[in-house]
Amino acid sequence: MNTRRRALIAYECLAVASLLALTGGCGVGREAVYPATGQITVDGEPASGAVVTLIPQEGSEEFRKMRPYAYADADGRFAISCYLDGDGAPPGRYKVRVEWLGESTAPPEVEGAEVDEEDKSVAGPVDLLEGRYADPATTPLELVIEARDNDLGTIDLK
Repeated sequence: MNTRRRALIAYECLAVASLLALTGGCGVGREAVYPATGQITVDGEPASGAVVTLIPQEGSEEFRKMRPYAYADADGRFAISCYLDGDGAPPGRYKVRVEWLGESTAPPEVEGAEVDEEDKSVAGPVDLLEGRYADPATTPLELVIEARDNDLGTIDLK
């Protein structure tokens, strides 16, 4: 086989491989998502920076691995993201996991915490909600995403 023919075959293989690579991430097999927005507050005050994660409670094994999420803004408002920022979540029933991280000055006896020996404060972020909504098995929060725009309203935590 001459070198020109080999180069042409190599070029064709490269073109086909490139097309396959590009189309692999274009949404083939993706679940349809629908916008879902809301607000998260604690005792009526915005939970700025809270992380909201949705845990699917039904559907295929692949679907149940999904974790749509959102970060609350300064007003506690959030827009759920799945594939793209604020694109929404697939329809279904979800448990809602919430963590609201802040800096702690808790006593140094907190298990597993790094302690600053100079001022005896605990270093690093801690869940200001004390884990009440962090475990999908025990969180009392649930919601349903429907195949439409979803206004989740205000989730007021105590």
